[in-house]
Amino acid sequence: MKIEEKLFRVWYYFRLGYSTYLSFVLGMFSFVTTTYYLAINNMPFLSDVFPSVVVYAVFLALILPFIGTIVGWVHMKRTLAFTEQISIGIEANPYTYKIQPGIGTHVAWPNLLLNLDFVEIMLESSGNMTPEQQQRINDLRSKIKHLLEGGSIGVPNDLRLKVNLGGGSQ
Repeated sequence: MKIEEKLFRVWYYFRLGYSTYLSFVLGMFSFVTTTYYLAINNMPFLSDVFPSVVVYAVFLALILPFIGTIVGWVHMKRTLAFTEQISIGIEANPYTYKIQPGIGTHVAWPNLLLNLDFVEIMLESSGNMTPEQQQRINDLRSKIKHLLEGGSIGVPNDLRLKVNLGGGSQ
């Protein structure tokens, strides 16, 4: 693995850990202290309901998970935001245009090529192979072999991704 790849991997893990865990804890602490001391502590009717920052923090700890869950559910199920987020992830994923390493390159796609050979043999032996079918089989076989050799198919939307995929597509 190149040093640049290692650095980006470390950067990714840092962003994931910081944004998922550290910023959550720091953000909650900051939210609780800021809202309590700047708002609640200065309003007599709220100050009576929440006599200390601990009571306020416990209240938020009980209510915010429900609110956060509802907002997350709405984000996932009722808005286009999540759909677009997934679309962007798919467009940026190099394996949308290549075969995923592992079982894909060693089992699934070679099996597909074998099935294609079997279909070709069956159509030829029965005399039902048309020139159009033969051309489609040959085109598909060529694309599968190209993918198995590490090539890519399709056109990524992002120019940087094209460069990372070697720029070539069939």
